[in-house]
Amino acid sequence: RGGSDEGGGGRRRRRRPPGQGCRGALHDHGEGGKRRGGRPRAGGGRRQRGPDPPATAGDTELRTKAWVRRVLVGLGVCPFTKSAERSGQGLQGLGVPVAGIMYRHSDASGGGAGVYELLANAWESISEMVGRGPSGMRGVSSILLSAPGYDSDFALWAGPVFAMLESGVGAVQAEEMVGVVCFHPEYKTPDGTSFPGFGHMHSLPRLRKWYHDLTPAGLPRHPLPDDDVAAGGAYQRRTPHAVVNVLRADQLEVAEGRRSTGELYERNIRVLVGRDGLGLGRLGADLDGERSLRAAAGGGGGNDFELTQDEGASAPPPVADAGLG
Repeated sequence: RGGSDEGGGGRRRRRRPPGQGCRGALHDHGEGGKRRGGRPRAGGGRRQRGPDPPATAGDTELRTKAWVRRVLVGLGVCPFTKSAERSGQGLQGLGVPVAGIMYRHSDASGGGAGVYELLANAWESISEMVGRGPSGMRGVSSILLSAPGYDSDFALWAGPVFAMLESGVGAVQAEEMVGVVCFHPEYKTPDGTSFPGFGHMHSLPRLRKWYHDLTPAGLPRHPLPDDDVAAGGAYQRRTPHAVVNVLRADQLEVAEGRRSTGELYERNIRVLVGRDGLGLGRLGADLDGERSLRAAAGGGGGNDFELTQDEGASAPPPVADAGLG
């Protein structure tokens, strides 16, 4: 389910405000820097990685599933995803069936002709999702399409690439069918100076207000600097690879009506980077561990491969208070 955005989790509900660009600025305080004591800055800067072997379809599915289990399920970031295989739990009473999560892989390279290949892969996946329907044994609730060729260029991914994906949905008048949501290993929270486009995390000013105003009764207030609030938003969208999350628009609308958006994001930021949260060091290390996972030799993009793990990768235990029903 992947979380919400300023426009409703990827679904286009309004025109861009006049005078605002297609993509806004992204909060970038302290990227790549260190605070005293070695603590990573809240912009989410992580140590530089050496070149990795090209990721296979088996690798990207394995890594993305590990992220879903850790973040969406284990940390409770998405209250309607309870496993890495199916989502929509908790919405059956509102007419939304539980259905499968479809993992797909694109070999498209960043920029140039690679963008056309990526768009073709995205629409092939959307067509398959629509054809399978929203329920039944083969029903699909959402798509997670990994495109590792874009891992090193967040600006291209979050800006032009997602503008084209969003425009494509509008061009074929598919807004009532699907919405697209942006994920990336170097995701940055929008800083609120302009509209970043649909499918992005809420802006820093909005997250800041929710975090500081909606502390649950009985919990002590723990103010956070803007860098930490921005990191708490960014790590809800930091996946092992660049990912297009495609959601069914009708199911997304039901989910938006079922949850309290501000309270959910306050809670997620608190669990990730609050006083008793995991902290930036653990979040960065866990993401690095997932990016190091390798599918067993011969593993394809399905569920029939054994899992192996590079030395140093680790999976965190579930957080006891992270569930949201």
